[in-house]
Amino acid sequence: MRWSQIAVGNYPYAMYSFNYFLESMKRLGVDRIEVWAAGPHLYLDDFDYFRMKEFAGKIRRAGVKAVCLTPEQCQYPVSISVEDPVMRRRSLNYFKKAVDAAELLECPKVLVTPGRSMLDYSRETGVAICIDSLNRLAEYAIRRNVTLVLEALARTTTFIAHRPEELKVLLDGAGNPPNLLPMLDTDGAAREGLRPRDFFRLFGEMLAHIHFTDGYPGGHVVLGQGRLDMNGYLEEIDSAGYQGYIALELLDRQYYLEPEQAVKDSLEFFRRYEYNSKLLFAGGDSDDN
Repeated sequence: MRWSQIAVGNYPYAMYSFNYFLESMKRLGVDRIEVWAAGPHLYLDDFDYFRMKEFAGKIRRAGVKAVCLTPEQCQYPVSISVEDPVMRRRSLNYFKKAVDAAELLECPKVLVTPGRSMLDYSRETGVAICIDSLNRLAEYAIRRNVTLVLEALARTTTFIAHRPEELKVLLDGAGNPPNLLPMLDTDGAAREGLRPRDFFRLFGEMLAHIHFTDGYPGGHVVLGQGRLDMNGYLEEIDSAGYQGYIALELLDRQYYLEPEQAVKDSLEFFRRYEYNSKLLFAGGDSDDN
C-alpha cells in the first residue's frame, strides 16, 4: 500500500460546507478525494455547467484531485433496475449528469450500483433491466473518458447483486466494456461473509476501486472502531498487488459533528499499518517496536 492510494470521501462532512471539507483535507495532508454527489455539497440537479466549472475550480485551487464521483443512489428515488419506465429514464439521466460532472471535474471514475427492482417482480427481469442500463451508461461514459465502477449492495437495498459472482453476471451480461469494472466495499462484503481475497480471486486486476471501512459488519465506521479484520484486509489487498485507490467511506451519523477527527483516526490506522509493514518487510518484528 502506498500513501498516494488513499482517498477520503466527504460523506461525514454533511453538516459542514464543501469548503470546510477541502480545508480539512489540507490540514490532514490528504490530496486525493472521493466526491459524494449529494446535498448539501453537490446535488447534481442543482448544478448547471457553469456551477460545475466553478466547483471544479474550487477543487483544483485546493490542490486536491477527485478520483471518484459517487452520486447518491441509495436514499433518493434513483434506480437503474426499476421496472417503471419513467423512473428508469430519470435514473439514467441522473447518472449521465454524474458522468458529465466527472468529466468537468477531471475525475476518472463514477460509482454505480445495481439499483433496486421490486421484490414482487422476478429477479430475472431486474437483472435484465440492470444489464441494459449498464450498457447504456457505459456507452455514454466511454465517450467522455469516464470509467464506471460497479458496487454490490446489501440485501436490504437490492436483490440484484450482493456478491462478486453476481457482479460478474452483470458485467458479463453487459459484454464487459473496458470502462465498466467491479469494485469492493469491505464492510458490504463482510455482510456476506466475504473478504477482499474473495473479490481478487474472481476479478484479479480488474478490481478498480475500494471502499475501505470498518463495521460490525454494517455501519461503515472508523477503522479500528468496528469488528472487522482491517489489518488482514490490507494484507490481502497488498498481496494482490492492487494499484488503485482505497477510499474512506465513513457513513455513520455519529461522525457528523466532528468529521475531521473521524477521518484523522482512520488515517492514523493506515499510517500504523504502513509503518509496521515496512518493519516487517525489512525483517523486523513489529511486536518489539
